[in-house]
Amino acid sequence: MHFSDLASVANGYKQMETVAPGSWDLKFELGYEDASASLPAGQKVSLNGMAATVDKISVSPVGTSLVYTVDAVSDEPMPESGYADELPTDRFMSPPFTVTFKDGHTEEDSAGTSDYREQDGKTVVTKGMSFGSVANMDDIASVTVGDQVIPVG
Repeated sequence: MHFSDLASVANGYKQMETVAPGSWDLKFELGYEDASASLPAGQKVSLNGMAATVDKISVSPVGTSLVYTVDAVSDEPMPESGYADELPTDRFMSPPFTVTFKDGHTEEDSAGTSDYREQDGKTVVTKGMSFGSVANMDDIASVTVGDQVIPVG
């Protein structure tokens, strides 16, 4: 792993200040057992009124990962600032995305990570969501993406 010129960011990643100039190379082994599960993909879903396809979805004790393709691209120009977080892409980036547990409680993607790219006249979105605490995989009942419920297990 290579790091250089570590920086602190503020104001929505618009201001950056180098706090540790230099370069570091780190190498270490991380021993772990993969407890994640890949769920079936290929579902056609409606996301905020747009047609989309679930490309990949997985769930683990710490959260979920989702990749989907929307059959459209944003017609919004890049803002003058150059910061993509100022784009009004909520309809692409904020689909209904919920994990339901067997006890009935749910966790929704309210502060997850997301990224998107335009490709062949479509928008490919990658989203990640962390749970509030580590979950037992046996306690996860389903993941809902848009209008589709995908069972776990």
